[in-house]
Amino acid sequence: MGHVDTGKTKLLDCIRGTNVQEGEAGGITQQIGATYFPAENIRERTKELRADVKLKVPGLLVIDTPGHESFTNLRSRGSGLCDIAVLVVDIMHGLEPQTIESLNLLKMRNTKFIVALNKVRFIMVDRLYGWKTCRNAPIEKAMKQQSKYVKIQFETQLVQIITQFKEQGLNTELNNMDKEMRETYRIVPTSAISGEGIPDLLLVLAKLTEKTMVENLTYRNEVQCTVLEVKVIEGLGTTIDVVLVNGMLHEGDQIVGPIVTSIRALLTPHPMNELRVKGTYQNHRAIKGAQGIKITAPGLEHAIAGAALYVVGPHDDLEEVKETAMGDMKSVLSRIDKSGEGVCIQASTLGSLEALLEFLKTPEVNIPVSGISIGTVHKKDVMKASVMLEKKKEFATILAFDVKVTPEAWKLADDLGVKIFMADIIYHLFDQFKGYINNLKEEKKKESADEAVFPSVIKILPNSVFNKKDPILLGVDVLEGILKVGTPICIPQRDFITIGRIASIKNNHRPVDIAKKGMKVSIKIVGTNPDEQQKMYGRHFGIEDELVSHISRRSIDALKANYRDELSNDEWKLVVKLKKLFEILTGLEQHRLLSPFSFDHLRPTLPPSILLRPCLRLCSCDCLCLFLLLLLLGFSPQVSFVLISIFLDLFKFDFLGRKMSYLLTTLTKKQEVDSLIRSTIDKVLVLRFGRASDSVCLLLDDVLEKTAREVSKFAAVALIDIDSEDIQVYAKYFDITLIPSTVFFFNAHHMKMDSGTADHTKWVGAFQRKQDFIDVVEAIFRGAMKGKLIVSCPLPPERIPKYQLLYKDV
Repeated sequence: MGHVDTGKTKLLDCIRGTNVQEGEAGGITQQIGATYFPAENIRERTKELRADVKLKVPGLLVIDTPGHESFTNLRSRGSGLCDIAVLVVDIMHGLEPQTIESLNLLKMRNTKFIVALNKVRFIMVDRLYGWKTCRNAPIEKAMKQQSKYVKIQFETQLVQIITQFKEQGLNTELNNMDKEMRETYRIVPTSAISGEGIPDLLLVLAKLTEKTMVENLTYRNEVQCTVLEVKVIEGLGTTIDVVLVNGMLHEGDQIVGPIVTSIRALLTPHPMNELRVKGTYQNHRAIKGAQGIKITAPGLEHAIAGAALYVVGPHDDLEEVKETAMGDMKSVLSRIDKSGEGVCIQASTLGSLEALLEFLKTPEVNIPVSGISIGTVHKKDVMKASVMLEKKKEFATILAFDVKVTPEAWKLADDLGVKIFMADIIYHLFDQFKGYINNLKEEKKKESADEAVFPSVIKILPNSVFNKKDPILLGVDVLEGILKVGTPICIPQRDFITIGRIASIKNNHRPVDIAKKGMKVSIKIVGTNPDEQQKMYGRHFGIEDELVSHISRRSIDALKANYRDELSNDEWKLVVKLKKLFEILTGLEQHRLLSPFSFDHLRPTLPPSILLRPCLRLCSCDCLCLFLLLLLLGFSPQVSFVLISIFLDLFKFDFLGRKMSYLLTTLTKKQEVDSLIRSTIDKVLVLRFGRASDSVCLLLDDVLEKTAREVSKFAAVALIDIDSEDIQVYAKYFDITLIPSTVFFFNAHHMKMDSGTADHTKWVGAFQRKQDFIDVVEAIFRGAMKGKLIVSCPLPPERIPKYQLLYKDV
């Protein structure tokens, strides 16, 4: 364990004789790795120290954890798996943030550890000027070869690091093989490039294990296993790499995590080889912990890296085991932004996904997440991200961390305008997304440049009127705010008369774009409307008048959206002051002026036929009386209807559903839907999924009711109650998230329509008029008669509803 770039993986490479670190993205470990060190290999590497290593265990399973700040969860998981730790410290940098974090994790779990005193990149002692290389030698032998200057430099750095450990409440000392192991923590100098100190490190590990750990080690039969990685291996198919800490795995065991499958083969790399690196494997009938294992089994493509793996015993309840296995996923899902606004993120493992979520929620980054997934980015992931195009364009984005993107997904993303950012290093994703957001902000600023009016108050200077009429040339003093080119200018004292826009500003005869408070500049004002009378100094305004920026509700909104950070607190106070001067109301205040209880802005405008008929068909006299009372109080029929609807919804009354039942069939059972699909022959079957009390559904139902008879020769229409529990199987199958959603069938075949949206399986929203619905059904009927299963929408784009609708549960 340790900080990023201290050389943890390189140190293991030196011991194993491998080169795993070079294969990591950016040379930084992105996932947990595992290597088995047999006891005989440790004896071989330490024989030069002439120490008889007596390990009472078969060997050591070494876990390699990432050091980057974003991988707190993986370091925590790694430290939770281990019995003893090697804390890697850079001799030149000392204790760094992730080193201290690792220390705290070890102290929290009361885990024994030793310190490997390493260096950045070239590992520890090579950093010292004048160091003489002694390959794979014990550190004491290597130190004897060094000059006096190198020894002094080494001692100086060592004292500083020992002091830093004392500040953390830990006593450390340089390793001495002749001393007994006490309460102090051993520091072993090492070099991963040339191998100095590696024998010492292995010997200290062996002795610490032999003297302090063997009695404490307790083997349990209960399986404790963690999935490290899910990967496809040529000849084996999809496999999972796991660390088995306790218990035993057998061929044929049923495993859950969160997939359910049976083990086909148990494979291990040869000793001293990294589990993540492809090579030849040893096959086992059964394996006892602790060990790094590659498992092959059917259906592993749905396994989740980083999740715990459970074995279903003969007396275990499978459903209970599955619920336990889903615990990790629930903790990750709880971090998704509940507002539904945010980017979609995709990672290769659960651990990487957790790390990315942690990184994105830090105050410095602060990017909301609306969706998560593990594995390759497919078309369905792009479609999910495209929903944000109608809400916040900048969040219609997929951040793909250490995963691939299919060509089909790239093409669909280009067509829909969804951005996909890929990176193997976690903070590179943030840099790409930040650059994209900054570009979008600049584009929005350019688009809103004409709308955004910066606040300013200016005064005409004495003897500084150079031209009295269009273009008006004046010398002015900026009393408050920011004066910009393009700002419309008006005079409050003269009934807010607008005299034109600022065409140019000059300061000391040099053109400038802005002038701030306290500056004295010359300005040119040009008229904005040639049809109006030109304003003139002396006739329409004079030297005693203050000139101010002509702001509006729209210009204030543009400032807030795109220029919020460019205005100081004093300038925002000036906006508030001018807002009162111009009597500009907020959106909420404007709604309050419409009605004491105005609900009009909450629901779409409904035709009078829909508003009045339910009220006239009320079976309850109380509701009718309430409706008439509201009319007498001055409420409009629409507001009265909405108030009664809310009241009835609260008390579970459903008169709206009965309104339609006299003409259109409402289905609430899966069996009814199945029967209708099978029995509708040579006609288009139109199934409207929705809720009778929803206003948008009412709009659609009104169109369906009026056209049902006209299309009866080639179509049949039925309503399906989305709230019915028995119907949920259809809601899930067609992914009905927005209502109303309309699905079409012909002779029991699902008919699709290409309407220019990402979803061809259904029509989302209401039809704007009767003829639109008739044209759509006719197009589906003609296509079906020609044997087509997908047809093009006959309507122009402006009459196709977009996803500006309510979620069905809102």
